[in-house]
Amino acid sequence: MLANLKRIFEEKLDAHFQQMRMALWLYLYLNVHANKNTGKLVVAADVIAEKFNVAEQVIRNWIAVLKRHQYISVKKQGKELILKISGWMKERESTESNIPENKTTSKNQRSKKLETELTKLPLPELSGKIVELFKAPDQQKIIESLCQSYPTDVIIQAVVETQKVPDSKIRKSRTAFFAFLVRQYAEEKSQTQKTPGN
Repeated sequence: MLANLKRIFEEKLDAHFQQMRMALWLYLYLNVHANKNTGKLVVAADVIAEKFNVAEQVIRNWIAVLKRHQYISVKKQGKELILKISGWMKERESTESNIPENKTTSKNQRSKKLETELTKLPLPELSGKIVELFKAPDQQKIIESLCQSYPTDVIIQAVVETQKVPDSKIRKSRTAFFAFLVRQYAEEKSQTQKTPGN
């Protein structure tokens, strides 16, 4: 999922936003909920509309925008739609890149070290550490609220992934991107727990 989003953030983000506008939110939603191997999501437009608390026609308009600019392909399956993200990379493929192996290994080691460090911290210290990492003392209350409202493993996962993104690729703020990931990971976790057999 992140490998596919990374392409958007690393390219000319303003150009993508000019094309997608509000449909960007649907594109992010699809990246989070699509099948990890195929990049497909089978869902009815009214179901997504309920998630976003908007009219179904709004979702259909967003789908049309993403399809027109070739971000997704769309097929009908009864009352549902098969939405496939263009250029989707499988989980295994997303770990492979043209970056020299030693650099990739170094990044992975840093992420693992950060994850281990954060896991050892009690909640008050965890939120303080995140404020320090993001260099965002003015956003301390927001970070503390997120830490208190969501599971610690979700918080840590979001911090680690947020730290992988360079400052030059952060459009609004690191805290805003972190908050987005926290909510999406929490929803993913909730959906996984509801799935029979899990």
